[in-house]
Amino acid sequence: MPVSYTSPLLIERNGEKFIWSNVEDITERKKTEEVIKKQRRDFQLIIDSAPIMISYKDIDNHFVHVNSAFANFFELPID
Repeated sequence: MPVSYTSPLLIERNGEKFIWSNVEDITERKKTEEVIKKQRRDFQLIIDSAPIMISYKDIDNHFVHVNSAFANFFELPID
């Protein structure tokens, strides 16, 4: 089971000492991350299969994503 945890802290209260740490089960987060990674790979495969140049930009006119035809034409790395 994947977990996320904080480093243990030594806390002293009323003359007593405690060790405190937080442990969280991140199984669902990891599953979701894997689904997103697969969807990104699938998306890239689909747009790279197109023989035309594909790109899209954000609201500030910066490239967000391009396909391999676009990157190859401008001799740029795809990322």
